[in-house]
Amino acid sequence: MLKSSTTTAIVVIHCCGALFIMNEKLIQSKIDELRTVLEQELPNTAVSFEIIFTGTGTHQRIEHKQPEQLKRQSISMRNVKGEFIR
Repeated sequence: MLKSSTTTAIVVIHCCGALFIMNEKLIQSKIDELRTVLEQELPNTAVSFEIIFTGTGTHQRIEHKQPEQLKRQSISMRNVKGEFIR
């Protein structure tokens, strides 16, 4: 049984017969760090970034939208950085 004096959420994952306990705050911190890096490194046309972890590896997908494409469709959209694509 886990006891905690704080209200921090704990994520418990069952994998390969073992229990892994991960602190949700730590996971969110690492996600925030990854977002910062992606905002700095992705091109201005990137509107989404997806990452999937599986038992055999990591898969990522980046979706791009070109300004000309959005103008033709009369769509306003922000990129991953939060800036409007112009």
